Amino acid sequence: MKNLIKLLTIIIPLVMLIGLTTGCTKFKANSFLKQQSDSKVYFHKGVYKTYSPDKKNSSSDYFYIFYDENSGRTEEKERKIGLPFSCVQSNASVKFKFGGSDEPEEVLKIKTVKNGVIEGSFNDGVLIIFTPVKNDNPDNFTSDDILTQIDIYQEQYFQIIKRNNVLLQLSKDDESEKDLKDLEELYNKVKSNISSDCEFLKKYKEIEQKYAKNTGENTVEMNDFAQNHYNSVDKLLNDTYQAVKTKISAEEFNKLVKSEINWLKAVDGYRAVYDSQGFGSIGGLIFLDYQINMRQFRTLLLMLYL
Repeated sequence: MKNLIKLLTIIIPLVMLIGLTTGCTKFKANSFLKQQSDSKVYFHKGVYKTYSPDKKNSSSDYFYIFYDENSGRTEEKERKIGLPFSCVQSNASVKFKFGGSDEPEEVLKIKTVKNGVIEGSFNDGVLIIFTPVKNDNPDNFTSDDILTQIDIYQEQYFQIIKRNNVLLQLSKDDESEKDLKDLEELYNKVKSNISSDCEFLKKYKEIEQKYAKNTGENTVEMNDFAQNHYNSVDKLLNDTYQAVKTKISAEEFNKLVKSEINWLKAVDGYRAVYDSQGFGSIGGLIFLDYQINMRQFRTLLLMLYL
């Protein structure tokens, strides 16, 4: 009996202790989970290129390179300068310290996040768009990388044409006119970075001039004209691709192949948008026109290597 009493005096406090400990652990866990649910991560390990549509002639050659969710550096392509930064991400904002822990805090207020593209503004209220650079490792990133530029320009292209599906519109309103203007500016930006002596650029301009206006007098003739235009553009795209292949290293080419696959997937994915419109007899012409535009832009991007 005495032994039983001794045993109970040991077991009962032990059970109470376990219960208290478990309750405490549960409380802490719930508290931790609440903290986690109150926070949000916008930027992940990777490279983001910035652009400000609020600023006229805004350069998109400024990068935020995140080593992880809480640290990284900035880099400006032209001057090859930047600052290290630390950051704290929370709901609807990211608090940055550029240059060191003693520097003042700068808060980026998040406005929208869609498909990895982040829009926000610092205290000056100027809108900044952060576009993730696909396939780039922040540990060895350099803003001189041509493929990086290609992927960024390509992302900007799809953002513009998808805003109001301007390449599929039969009539133009104010929004589509703005889209066309933005698209033209993007084309010109890419062209300005291509050597004027590039033989493929000269061929591009010849095709552009030859097919500047569809001369068909009926639907069949207009479709034939557009098909010939498409064939010429598609051939130049393939010729340019083969020329790039002979110029860059095998390692660079393997990276380019991945970029090309992503581009083809995006082109194929846009087919669903076209199919949903139900254009009728004129649909074939519209299909060729937007496919031509996509190939023209991709051809110019590949010329950045030449």
